[in-house]
Amino acid sequence: MKSKRYNTFVDKLLTRQTRRCVTFPADTKAESNRFTQCIRLISLLIENLTLKNTVTRRDLYYQDVQLFKSQSVVDSLIELFTQCMNITGEELGAIAAQKGLMVGDVTLHCPNGVLTDYRCFGNAMLIPRFGNGTVITLISEVDYILIVEKEAVLSQLIKSKEKRLLICGKGYADVLTKTFVNLLSRCLPDVPILGIADFDPYGFLILENYRSGKGHLDQSCPHLQYTKASILHFIKGSSILNLTLRDFKKCVKLLHTLDLSNLRARQEVQRLMVLGKKAELDVIKDPDGELVHYIDRMCRLSLK
Repeated sequence: MKSKRYNTFVDKLLTRQTRRCVTFPADTKAESNRFTQCIRLISLLIENLTLKNTVTRRDLYYQDVQLFKSQSVVDSLIELFTQCMNITGEELGAIAAQKGLMVGDVTLHCPNGVLTDYRCFGNAMLIPRFGNGTVITLISEVDYILIVEKEAVLSQLIKSKEKRLLICGKGYADVLTKTFVNLLSRCLPDVPILGIADFDPYGFLILENYRSGKGHLDQSCPHLQYTKASILHFIKGSSILNLTLRDFKKCVKLLHTLDLSNLRARQEVQRLMVLGKKAELDVIKDPDGELVHYIDRMCRLSLK
């Protein structure tokens, strides 16, 4: 029985025409390693499914660190498996670890009729897991949803009295955080979604990953708008940094990947290149006062 499930799983994985095939014997060492990683991960997944265990992707990585080398290898293979078989990570028995944070009060409506309230009481909490068919509603009304890059910025914004829902992926967002933002955009289409990050190519790339979902529709948020915040507001500040050659090359590459309709991001990336400057949002001080007041003001301007 286990062999039949195993063969079916492998057949579905390797015969998809929309993905690069993994073959054996392999022509290169890299391809051989890739095949070994696939088979090893499949065996771990089948073992957990047989035992009816659900584990995190992090747990799978630690079961063979020497083979997988990095967490990103496991993540990419899981994404490949779920797309090939048209199933979710939960159905595969490999769920994303909770990394992202939110500040706000929401209710999750599960398909089985169960309602779960998540109240933050002014503190950041981990973004909850949810399954297919889940619907999200707001417990208290908000003017907009704001996505921030860093937890340090999030901790400052909690002090604000703005009526908003805060989301933080703590750098590059994980699958659960991006899927949660996608759910918010679908269930709350009339609520604007704004984003703010460091004024460097990596900050803009982080926000772009929310917009595009790296090609995964269930992880994308094309309605995400960049705030009116600009590097021009901090060009005379003492915390401004010089753009390195690596940063400049990253900006060039980013301009090729940014959607043409994303004018705000393209404009700011070009300003970084022309000025040769960058800045980290959590260490700069705006001319008028605290960073929190500045972000609040830029968000309100973005809604006009």
